[in-house]
Amino acid sequence: TDKFLEKNGAVDIKICESDTIVKLYYKRKTYKLTFSYIIPKSGETVSFENDVLYGAEVSEREKVDIPGYDFVGWSYGESGSKPETMPNKDITATGTYVAKEAEFVINYYGQNVDCGNTYTLLSEYTETKKCLHDDAITFGKDDAREITGYTVQGVVFSHGDASGSDISAVTLHDSYTGDASVVEGKKLYVNVYYKRN
Repeated sequence: TDKFLEKNGAVDIKICESDTIVKLYYKRKTYKLTFSYIIPKSGETVSFENDVLYGAEVSEREKVDIPGYDFVGWSYGESGSKPETMPNKDITATGTYVAKEAEFVINYYGQNVDCGNTYTLLSEYTETKKCLHDDAITFGKDDAREITGYTVQGVVFSHGDASGSDISAVTLHDSYTGDASVVEGKKLYVNVYYKRN
């Protein structure tokens, strides 16, 4: 080993005999394989970085489950396709998600004849509408249907279940916005209340 002198990564070799065999050994370079995706709604970017030897098999990272979204897949670099082995450069794989189809329910409540704070669900007017998970749903008094004998009072949103027939502890709004959801127990309900004329 004393015949070798490293200078800036190069090696000087002094050959003394004509039949000398020189063997050179190369270490594989390491490159970065990064898996990255954006969390829908929040816009936060999450990245995982791995060191992979040149020529080594490229192993795909398992998808990350995000409630309300379907994972489309990983897209690698410019080509989009996963290389079988690690090339001589860094690679970033970008994960893509799409929102699942969701629905929300519009319930209409009519004030009882005692004109108090209790209401009855007018189930014949109940509507179910399609949307996507995390869609922002806005509904106001102007969006409410006309019901003979009643005047719309206001709107309140609830998740998981309808807000119910007693509004003594409920604040009604002229207009409100809430997020649709397919997550169990978080279904969006738009509750519209009417007073008797």
